Amino acid sequence: MPLLNHGRYHIINTWIENQDNNTQRVYVYAGEIAGPGGEGTSQGVVVVQVFRIMVKNSLAVSTFITATEHPTSIQAGPVKIIDAVGERLALQSVTNATKFYFDVPSRQFVSSLTAIVPTVPIPSSPLATPTPAP
Repeated sequence: MPLLNHGRYHIINTWIENQDNNTQRVYVYAGEIAGPGGEGTSQGVVVVQVFRIMVKNSLAVSTFITATEHPTSIQAGPVKIIDAVGERLALQSVTNATKFYFDVPSRQFVSSLTAIVPTVPIPSSPLATPTPAP
C-alpha cells in the first residue's frame, strides 16, 4: 500500500509500473497540491513513489525507497494522466485542458511525448598539468 500523504494532495489518478524483474514498483500520482485547509490550489502536481518488492514466506513485502514531488510549471489546475508511451506520461489539466508531459525515469517535465531528455555528463577527472622544473 503506497504511503502517499492524502492530506497534502488531491489525487485524480495513478500510473503504476513494475521494474527490475518485478522487484521494484513505481507509482506515479497525478492531481493537485492541497491548500492548508484541504482546499484546491490550482497547482498541479505529479508525485513519484518507489518501493522495493520482496517475497518473504510466500508473501510480497513492499519497502518504501523514495518519493519525489513535481509541481507543474504553471498553476493550470489539477492534472490527470491521459496517456503513456513507455515511461513518458501525457497529463492534462482538468480545469482548462493544458497539456504537460512527464518523463518518469528522469523525474522531470519535458516538452512532448517524444522529447529527448538531456543527460548530465559525468565529469572527467582533471588531467595533470606538467610543471616546469625550477
